[in-house]
Amino acid sequence: MNTRLAPLVVLLALVGLIDAQQPPEPKFTPPDTPREPETLTMHGMELVEDYRWLEAKDSRDVRDWFTAQNEAALDYIESLPELPAIERRLARIFRNAPPDIRDLQYAQGVFVCKRNESLVVLESEDSPRPARVLLDVEAAPQRRRPSVDYVVLAHRGKYVAAAVSLNGTEEGTIQIFDTATGKALRERIPQAFVAVGGDMTWDFADAGIFYTRYPNAKPDAPLNPKRFARPQIYYHKLGDDLANDRLIVDEPADGDYVSYSLLPAHRQYYLTATTGWGMTDSTTRLYRPDQPAEKRWLPFAGPADKLASLQVAGAAKDRLLLLSHKDAPRGQILTMPLDQTDLTKASVLLPQSKYFLHSILGTDSRLFVVDRLGGSQRLREYTLDGRFVRDLQVPPFCSVEEFTPLEGDTILYKTEGYTQPPTWWYYNAKLDLPPKRLGISEKWGINFDDIEVLRDQAQAPDGTRVPLTILRPKGVKLDGERPVYLEGYGGHAHVETPNFVVRRRLWFDAGGVWAIAHPRGEGELGEAWYQQARGVNKAVAADDFIACAQRLIQRRYTNPKRLAIGGGSHGGLLVAMAITRRPDLFAAAIIDCGPTDLIGDIRTVAGPFFNPEYGNANRAQEFAKILTYSPLHAVKPLVQYPPVLIRTGLNDRRVDPSHSWKFAATLQGSGTRNPVLLLTIPNEGHQFPGMAAEDLALLFHWLRVRP
Repeated sequence: MNTRLAPLVVLLALVGLIDAQQPPEPKFTPPDTPREPETLTMHGMELVEDYRWLEAKDSRDVRDWFTAQNEAALDYIESLPELPAIERRLARIFRNAPPDIRDLQYAQGVFVCKRNESLVVLESEDSPRPARVLLDVEAAPQRRRPSVDYVVLAHRGKYVAAAVSLNGTEEGTIQIFDTATGKALRERIPQAFVAVGGDMTWDFADAGIFYTRYPNAKPDAPLNPKRFARPQIYYHKLGDDLANDRLIVDEPADGDYVSYSLLPAHRQYYLTATTGWGMTDSTTRLYRPDQPAEKRWLPFAGPADKLASLQVAGAAKDRLLLLSHKDAPRGQILTMPLDQTDLTKASVLLPQSKYFLHSILGTDSRLFVVDRLGGSQRLREYTLDGRFVRDLQVPPFCSVEEFTPLEGDTILYKTEGYTQPPTWWYYNAKLDLPPKRLGISEKWGINFDDIEVLRDQAQAPDGTRVPLTILRPKGVKLDGERPVYLEGYGGHAHVETPNFVVRRRLWFDAGGVWAIAHPRGEGELGEAWYQQARGVNKAVAADDFIACAQRLIQRRYTNPKRLAIGGGSHGGLLVAMAITRRPDLFAAAIIDCGPTDLIGDIRTVAGPFFNPEYGNANRAQEFAKILTYSPLHAVKPLVQYPPVLIRTGLNDRRVDPSHSWKFAATLQGSGTRNPVLLLTIPNEGHQFPGMAAEDLALLFHWLRVRP
């Protein structure tokens, strides 16, 4: 090259007038997956399954296979030219990340919480510094990493009970800690919690705990559908041998696949048995341990009563508050004296309104109510006789994520929004003062002041208007070329409340738009909204999700070459249904821990527990309908599916990893030319990173976005 022209060439390259040499496109070659056809006959119909052998997760062949899949996927991801810059940016953001304070509980001057992943006693409600670390999860070796799945502080604050599991299994052993010394007691109560249920509560003297036990969940027991069946309830007295624990409940009438919860209420307990993870599928009985045997148990409520939650309130803890959906699909609040055992005598404290009830908290003389409408939540204060007092501070498009009652009518509550980090507030109803922001709130070195939150609606094929939340940079140009990431969940009556995701900052800085669909099957618009996409109507959720994607294109945010979708757990099912129904509509997809084989799910550990949600393939009248929306059975040969990342945890007990394995193998074998990446995380369970560096790198690459 003429040396006199060299500076000009460099300048032109810098301003983009000469294309810089692009790195070669990364190659993805998945390992061969043998087809071993097996014929499954159900209800007179034959299904040929090529990859059922992948259900044998402990076999050497399966482990070698997913290890090879991991190596191929990681080779591809690590070769992405976008990855290094993304990793550097995230490292800078998280270098001084504030601690995440959650599951905060209080009793007699003691604050216990999860600080990041560890269980600690806090110095105070205004300081995130731990006074004592009860269980240091971050310091544990990766191969035996514990997880604190559930925590209950004793009434007087001396002890805290925690369900602790290993390596993502969510099969928890109860450990008990002395909050004053930080030492663990000798108690170890196994088989008390599993991925689909479990509960514990202290007796009123803090002398022992009532807890669930799963008799079939022994460490060496097989991972089959019986593992989580027929839970029991026991009572353990501190210091006693476990062999002396007293059996309280062993009730086959509740069904094989139920979860139990216990509400202590002034020397009696409300025991609720719930089928599935729906909104109101529960039966509640009253347990009075100090009564004679024939009067110890009383029926209280059944599924027809549609109770969503129960609360005890009043200075003497003598009042029961109930959130009910009976004849009130948006929810109403009932009340009754605690000594009244006839639910029909309950009176309406707060009738149904245009707002959807979300949660309630009763204190000595106050009732705090969280409701929602149009993507925002309110926190309202009432007296216990239903008189409105005031609205408490909740910023727009934020949610109230936690309540922590202190003494009297003093509470702590946590808000969180799409552009607002988790913030804790102190409020005393006896003082005429606004809520005070606490020092345990999260403070980040970045902000989202340039991002606006909008609410839109899509039209489903049946004409239903589906809510759609859109996060976009202010002043964004609607030219049909924005990179858009659309996420959703679509089941279990779950409500997608506003959440703060720091990693979205990179997406917005690249000109991206983030959207959240609220399809039927969720609880966004009440119980009726949930029921319309439950069981064999599950495909309705996919129709709604696809309608939201089409709305983003119609409004000229994006086009099919710039639209990615993602979801985890039931959201993984939602995304898998979407790409198998409309592969032409999406440029990329991320599926975390998604149930994709809704016929074979009945063979997995937790599968039968979710029959009410996905449909029951053991029933002939449901089997044929399930086949129409089960993603594994919807994959067709020679269809060009979008690039996809499928990720699962090896120890996932809720959604067996074989769902992801079979779906990935089927997509890879379909003839699609686009990469289908499969990652199996060895020491994890039903957990997903929520837009990790690898996710962003893939999305940036597949959608042609510069980081």
